[in-house]
Amino acid sequence: MPPKGQSKSSAKAQKAKAKKERLLLEARMRECQEKCAEARGYLEPTGRSAEPNFTKAKTALDAAFEAYDASSLAFFMLGQWNRMQGMYREAIESYSHALDMEPTNVQVLEWRGNCYQTLHDYVHAIEDNTSIVSLDPENDHAYNMRGLCVLQRSISGLRLRSVDFESCVRDFSTAVRLNEANYYAMANLGKVYEVQGHLEKAIEWYGKALDSSERYAYARFRRGCAALRMAERLLLRREEEEGCSDSDVPDAVAGTAKAWHDNSIKHMVEATSLANSRVPGGATREAVKTEVRQEMEQEEEAQTVARLLKLADSDFTLLLDRSPEAEKLTADPTVVLNIGICALLSKNINKAEEYLNLAQDIVVKRQDLVEDGDTPPLKHSDAFNSVLTIRLEELQKLKDMARSST
Repeated sequence: MPPKGQSKSSAKAQKAKAKKERLLLEARMRECQEKCAEARGYLEPTGRSAEPNFTKAKTALDAAFEAYDASSLAFFMLGQWNRMQGMYREAIESYSHALDMEPTNVQVLEWRGNCYQTLHDYVHAIEDNTSIVSLDPENDHAYNMRGLCVLQRSISGLRLRSVDFESCVRDFSTAVRLNEANYYAMANLGKVYEVQGHLEKAIEWYGKALDSSERYAYARFRRGCAALRMAERLLLRREEEEGCSDSDVPDAVAGTAKAWHDNSIKHMVEATSLANSRVPGGATREAVKTEVRQEMEQEEEAQTVARLLKLADSDFTLLLDRSPEAEKLTADPTVVLNIGICALLSKNINKAEEYLNLAQDIVVKRQDLVEDGDTPPLKHSDAFNSVLTIRLEELQKLKDMARSST
């Protein structure tokens, strides 16, 4: 057993050593934080034309890890460095290291979820946003992003499953309830209703998003699309009803004749009643009422179609008018095409011809503009050209009808 004095001296030396090590560790951690702050400054520079300096940011991060390699902040900043350069898998790896050290860091979860979403890994993106909601139930952004992931993982062109539709509506509605200014969630509510075919609700929610942010181009474009689609749906339904009305008459007559043979006494009584209800001209009161009601419904429907086409045309025109007159060939051809379709359905031949031809010109000259770097390539060009061809054929038929009527 060492002497009592020696034992006290040893304990004192150990405490001094521990204190020195702690002070050294604190100094390394401070240096790491300072270097992380330096890296953030390079990644998020202030100023109107400031651009990130990735080289200097990486140098600062290397120094941060050299000073202290167990910092969740350093791994988070490395994740940001990777993400901002489009290296999403590497970013996810860095964010995951940060979360190993600090699993409840909401900011890291948000950015990792964002990277998963960008890579279309919606399962993991939903998991991260669910974790955020459990940690921060008032986080409207997480509700919006979780709903968006469910919406984005659906198959394009098909309606959502009932469970997914209800989940999206619940999450987007919660986001709006938590933040009445969250116009992203409002527009996403519009989109989920549009996907599901509830066009009136879709138009309503896109409108609310625009009330909150008038310059939100996505909501304006989607509202225009929903209004145009609803107008065309009503027009097609009316054409189908008018087309089958004549073929319905023989069936109705045959059914009436069969009923007379089945129960002549009953129909004799009904015939007496029918005769009493006739009005001058041979029609029955009920038939007249039905005809008047149908005419009123048709008139109301025609007004609805006109209102929808006017709304769609207004939305698309506002989007197009943001481009200078001299650069119309660089405008979004889908917007131009939709203006032409609105005019076509409104039977405005001159305007339809102007915008459908402009859409055609944009497509023809698009490749040269893309090569010059003036505009991005046209997505889904085959589908676009097919629609344009169909609409040009419809325009030609409308022009032929107009000529024949004169």
